Parts: sequence; structure tokens; C-alpha cells
Amino acid sequence: MNLAVMALGAFAIIFVFFALIIALFLFKKHREKK
Repeated sequence: MNLAVMALGAFAIIFVFFALIIALFLFKKHREKK
């Protein structure tokens, strides 16, 4: 497997992971406001 493809795949996984954490945090914060 190409190193660039592996790096891109790892970056994509990290990006999705962070996006999920941010979305969960914002959702929790929004629910606590009500």
C-alpha cells in the first residue's frame, strides 16, 4: 500500500473522529440549555 494513501486514510479517520466528538459535545450543550 502507498504511504500517501495510508496517511490520507489515517487523516480521514482522525477527522471523522474529531467531528463526531465535536457534534456530540455541541448536542449535549444544546440539550442542557433548555
